[in-house]
Amino acid sequence: MSHAPAWWDPFPAERFWLGLPSVEGDVMHLATPQLDGRHVRTRSHELIRRVRRGDVVFHYDEVRQGIVAWSQPRGRLERRMLDWTIDPSESGGRRDEVRAQPSWTMPLGHVTPIEPMVPLDQVARAQWGLFPALRALEDAVGAPLEYPFAICSPVETLVLAGHVFKLPAILIERIPGLAGVADQMEWFSPAASAGRHLVPARTQVAA
Repeated sequence: MSHAPAWWDPFPAERFWLGLPSVEGDVMHLATPQLDGRHVRTRSHELIRRVRRGDVVFHYDEVRQGIVAWSQPRGRLERRMLDWTIDPSESGGRRDEVRAQPSWTMPLGHVTPIEPMVPLDQVARAQWGLFPALRALEDAVGAPLEYPFAICSPVETLVLAGHVFKLPAILIERIPGLAGVADQMEWFSPAASAGRHLVPARTQVAA
């Protein structure tokens, strides 16, 4: 199935994702339901279908509240039935309801820990200074960035509801633990990012 062009398609450096992978057997997988709890297909549920071989998937750990590892796709996207906890807002207020739902799943390889991990407060500091640039980028592309983090304060953020998100390269560059991973990719060049092409230089200076 073909997709409409995404905002990151024209930019070779925009190949970074954030996910909440899980282990099935001895293989790490990126997965998402195909529908939400109301059986509606949303844009966020389709993002996993845009992850390509060679892209970088950063792993968010909900317990440790930080980015703890990175990996790359190593197989094909598959359809499977998986169990998901349904958000109370989508289950008539019932908590901890688990349903088997049609899902997308993708095996991940080259799983590498990020040490030290990148905690949420470090993300908060980086994105606070980049807020004008992130807003300018979204205005320039004319579409949601599929960005994972709420911009709450200079020291606080949280991960929005979802399973797969897009990370813009301008954020990757500002966080040393993530920038070090980007520098290992043959395809990565800051000059090839959407931010460098679409965002005025004055808005890219972190506060």
